[in-house]
Amino acid sequence: MYCISISHRLADVSIREKLAFSKDDKVIFTKLVKTDTNIVILSTCNRIELYFDRGKTGYIMDKLCAFKNESSAELKNYVNIFEGNGAIRHLYKVACGMDSMILGEDEILGQVKDSYYFANGISDVGYELHTVFRGAITCAKKIKTDTSISKTSVSVGTLVGNMIAERGIKNVLIIGIKGKIGEITAKNILSHGINIIGTSRSHAASERTEGGSVEIIPYRERYDHIDRAEAVISATSGPHYTVTYSETAKHTDKPKLYIDLAVPKDIDENIVDISGSELYNIDYFKTLAESNNKIKLKEADRAKIIIDDMTDDVIKELYFHSILKNMESIKARMGELGYEKIIYRARDNMDSEEFKKFISIFTEEK
Repeated sequence: MYCISISHRLADVSIREKLAFSKDDKVIFTKLVKTDTNIVILSTCNRIELYFDRGKTGYIMDKLCAFKNESSAELKNYVNIFEGNGAIRHLYKVACGMDSMILGEDEILGQVKDSYYFANGISDVGYELHTVFRGAITCAKKIKTDTSISKTSVSVGTLVGNMIAERGIKNVLIIGIKGKIGEITAKNILSHGINIIGTSRSHAASERTEGGSVEIIPYRERYDHIDRAEAVISATSGPHYTVTYSETAKHTDKPKLYIDLAVPKDIDENIVDISGSELYNIDYFKTLAESNNKIKLKEADRAKIIIDDMTDDVIKELYFHSILKNMESIKARMGELGYEKIIYRARDNMDSEEFKKFISIFTEEK
């Protein structure tokens, strides 16, 4: 098995977008190389990877470059090549989120499954790719079940979104929604189906997303809408408060969750004087993220053990399948050697633990 990988590890988005595959591209390229190899093409925002079971990597790379009208000489610095057991282990790491930008993210599992099923729908991908992809998907599910790596958030935006969702909040006002932090936070909040009122200093249309909706209002009207929200988030780069106690108290007396993601601070700390209101700043979420990252790294160690064990199982399965056709000759050879030579050769060629396990096959009780 082989893998040609162009991912976030070496290639920035300007390179990756040139090589991205649409569904139509996958169909065309698969048919183009079908006589040479079986293939599964994984194409996501962060990676374009070709997994195949025959042929030379250089030849398939040339086919890819010709298909995408790109120079192989220019792309070589952005490509990782994996072969044999290395390709199998790489796929397992990818499917389990261990090679992702966000360690342990599980969106990639669905993308791996979809790519495998789509490839097999174009043309049967063959025994080796079937076995390895099914094993990688099973491994990823086991890690998701047996560890908490995908349940542990490490980004501030995700932590904010989770806090708001856990409190059952339905409407959020985000001041500075068009800034980098504001956009990331909004995306995470929307994924929970929560509605957002966002301020912008420039006119922008409102929109409905797959989760909640976004209503854009002028920044100067933020206090007019503050009573509609159960949570207020501010993430601007300005030098002055965007939310003051005195002005807020004129427009609402309802307790709210206030989250200040700005440096310097955007929200007047006296806001908690509005009965029942809470205020959390960026340091709170950064501390929580650092703590979660330590937990995630510990869980990653557990995940690595699972990956090592399960890749070893699939490597053995593939090897055993490859020797099935030789079983009669192997049986005959074992008869020629006799049990004493087999045991002595096993002793000389295995480490102590392997040899103990081998002998236990013959000494265990029936």
